[in-house]
Amino acid sequence: MTGNSGYKLSRWMRVGSFLLIPVAAVGIVLAVLIWRFGILVPTQIQTDLLSTLTQREALEEIAGQRLQMALEAFRGSNDSDAGRYALETNLSEIRDSWPETLSAVRASQMRVAAFLQASGGKRSSASVDEILDEFAQRALARPNLYFADPVSYTSSYVISTAVSHLKDSNRKSRAWRLCRDVRWLSRNPSLIKEACDEVWGALSFPAKFWHSMDRPLAVYKPYALNASLDSFAVVFRNLEYRFNPYSGKHLRQLAVDLYKEGEYDLLGVLKGELLALDISNAAQLESVLAQRRGKRFSGFHFPDWSVRAK
Repeated sequence: MTGNSGYKLSRWMRVGSFLLIPVAAVGIVLAVLIWRFGILVPTQIQTDLLSTLTQREALEEIAGQRLQMALEAFRGSNDSDAGRYALETNLSEIRDSWPETLSAVRASQMRVAAFLQASGGKRSSASVDEILDEFAQRALARPNLYFADPVSYTSSYVISTAVSHLKDSNRKSRAWRLCRDVRWLSRNPSLIKEACDEVWGALSFPAKFWHSMDRPLAVYKPYALNASLDSFAVVFRNLEYRFNPYSGKHLRQLAVDLYKEGEYDLLGVLKGELLALDISNAAQLESVLAQRRGKRFSGFHFPDWSVRAK
């Protein structure tokens, strides 16, 4: 009996030592994730318009006049091929000559729209890649301009088009990097959400994991989360949110946990972001918070039009 017990003990020790390696590896990975960004919650930077300095105002006026002249010349061309070519040339000149103006942003947006409309599927995929990638890089280089309130909606729409094009071209990893780079810059993330959700769903699990380790190239405002051992679960909610920051569900759950832990300032910031990202989950969040305060707010859900009424 003693020998048999010793054998069993020895066998369990070998099994335990074998399992110790993967368990330790998982622990190390979690520690790296938490150390890297587990207690930092990214939030959107509120972009402002250009400074009201006289020189900036003068540049804006000049660029605006040139943009108006370019559009009037195109209208007078009766939408001819020569008129389209001249419009693209003029828009490029405005964009490059006065890059620090909102008129330059509008010219860049119009150039993309004119190019895609005129292509009709006839221009090469390389040309489409070039113009969409060029716009994305300019938007990331000057987010205070390209995502300023007057132009953010259109810029976000163009970015969504770029994401979908990259996915359709089987460049899912590049598409997701663009999604992450603009997530905390755009004032209209709901316009990009659908395209980025499709990219996220198309990624393999290893790719999702490695992408979650990336920090966005664009600058965002990080809020430090005061997590303790008693409230450590909120750190993992934050990791879920960082894995897929376009998930309204994850953002809602993180906001609820922040309310439980008394992180009201950060909660207020994320409530505004959730409203811009996913209005349905924003309504559910208000319902949950109202119940916790002893009040009634039923919230609402948009109907599923794919299901027939009985």
